[in-house]
Amino acid sequence: SESPKNDIPKISPTPLIVVHGDKDHVVDQSMGRDVFARAQEPKEFWSIPNAQHLQFMFIDEGEQGDRFYVKVAELVKKSKTRSNSLQKKTS
Repeated sequence: SESPKNDIPKISPTPLIVVHGDKDHVVDQSMGRDVFARAQEPKEFWSIPNAQHLQFMFIDEGEQGDRFYVKVAELVKKSKTRSNSLQKKTS
C-alpha cells in the first residue's frame, strides 16, 4: 500500500495533533512518533496513559476526549481568525 509518510511535512502550516494510547496494540506508538517526527510545526504529540486504539476518547470518564475537542475548537478559531485577517489585507 502507498504510505503517506512523505506527505506529512507538507501538512504545515495546518496544525497536527497526534494522539496515541500507550497500550495501543493496533498501531504501535512508534508509528505515531514517526508521524510526529516527520511533521513540521505547529504540532503536538499526546501520549494517553493506559489507552488502547481509539480509546483515548473515553478514558478518564471522557476527559481526554473533551480535551481533544477543546483543542480542535481552539485551532479552528485561530485558523478562522488568521484567514479573516488575510482576507482583510487582500481586499
